[in-house]
Amino acid sequence: MPDNGDFVTIVNRTSKALEYQMNGRIYELKPGPNERPFEHVRYAKDQNPLMGSADKFSVQIGSLVGHRWETGGKTEGRDDITPIEQSTSKELLDRQGEDVVEIQTRHVVTRGGANRPPTADEATDAIPAQLAAPPAHAPSPPVDTPSPLKAQLSELLADSKGMNKATLAKRLEELTSA
Repeated sequence: MPDNGDFVTIVNRTSKALEYQMNGRIYELKPGPNERPFEHVRYAKDQNPLMGSADKFSVQIGSLVGHRWETGGKTEGRDDITPIEQSTSKELLDRQGEDVVEIQTRHVVTRGGANRPPTADEATDAIPAQLAAPPAHAPSPPVDTPSPLKAQLSELLADSKGMNKATLAKRLEELTSA
């Protein structure tokens, strides 16, 4: 493994020039191999990611840049340096196989002409139907099935208009103790 002062070959894997910034200075990588100090590798790789290549379960991110070095006349390196072009993905995360719903942000123009974020009610109106509907696997609400005791209590309540309190208390006691 080279030290920071050693020169390595940084390979621009694309057909277009790439740039990276280090210590406030912008460096250009022409397509193909470029000789640079080893400390430049990290900056070139971090600032030129392959969009849509980040794995959500690890920290692996693809890069448009790879590097190689020579040790005792033998070329070494672990980076992939095969030619590749930037993908059309709009984000770094790889979402292949996922259902992605794009939510567009919007601003409301007030009478004074100022932009402001929408209120909660205004934002709710803009939620796509896929997100607003409950998921298909959501449990249905429990159905209120009357128990035999409930049915008997309902009958007792209906018959209680002509009963005195003592008779009503006695019938209620019979129902709840059984």
